[in-house]
Amino acid sequence: EELRWPGFVEFDEVSCRAVTFSAADRTYGIWELANFSLLFRLRDPEIAEVKAAARNALLVVHRRKADAMRVQVLSIADGTSLHDLEHPLSAARVSRIELFDDRLLVQQEGGPIRITDVRTRATFQVAAGQLQAPSSTLHLYERNLFLAVSQRALAVFSLQGDRLLGMEDHTLWCDGESAMSNLYVTTAQDFVLSYCARPNTDRRAGGTINVSSLRTGECVAKLAAGAPLPELADVTALSFSEARSELYVGSRKGSLFVWSLFGVAAGDSREAKPAWPLDEGATPHSPTPSPPHSPPTFP
Repeated sequence: EELRWPGFVEFDEVSCRAVTFSAADRTYGIWELANFSLLFRLRDPEIAEVKAAARNALLVVHRRKADAMRVQVLSIADGTSLHDLEHPLSAARVSRIELFDDRLLVQQEGGPIRITDVRTRATFQVAAGQLQAPSSTLHLYERNLFLAVSQRALAVFSLQGDRLLGMEDHTLWCDGESAMSNLYVTTAQDFVLSYCARPNTDRRAGGTINVSSLRTGECVAKLAAGAPLPELADVTALSFSEARSELYVGSRKGSLFVWSLFGVAAGDSREAKPAWPLDEGATPHSPTPSPPHSPPTFP
């Protein structure tokens, strides 16, 4: 499969599928990641967007008409049509459209997020004032909830549009789509690790890595809670290995740092030290293998 800009490839780890778009002939391809076989293609000049969603579903968005937009939900396994609906629209531009399980989330500029149950066509809405112009949303599919980033704050919402909780002691370093690169949600979707700003301090000092409960909103652990760590200045990417209990942090300077968090209890005030700095110009290498252990647990 040859792809050229503005073509793309998108991987979905939940369904173990990949979606490709060939700009040359405006064709979308759905691929099986287990053996990289092509499952099916979509060829329709009216299709505006295709994305993997809701475990085994594919969201197909058609070009909008004056006051409506056709939306299809297909089986990601073979392209069978599961749901087909016309979503009413105002004159404003559509700024967000997502499929979380059987709920279609649509937001237009200046308006709230509207939620439609694609099975029953029942509609819900995020109440005014509860979510101001979210820059990013993330489906917590194991819990039938979603996480929203708005004005450098995180909040958890139900799929009926109710705000369930916010994160305490928690101001993200940045807003917008880039905020999602500085977040890691655990497999059980009960904790989030995020790169946060220090309150009332010079941003040149760098931030902190907060571990927050997605069930209570409590901040249960924090890296660099005391003195600033130079390794946490200008962080651009964050990930975490639950199997190895290792935190990976990348910076704008092109450096990668790894912290081993094994043995550090939640809320411990000790500063973790970089275990494996990769400075600019250094030769990449693998960290020294550590003995198997269980991921850290938090109260």
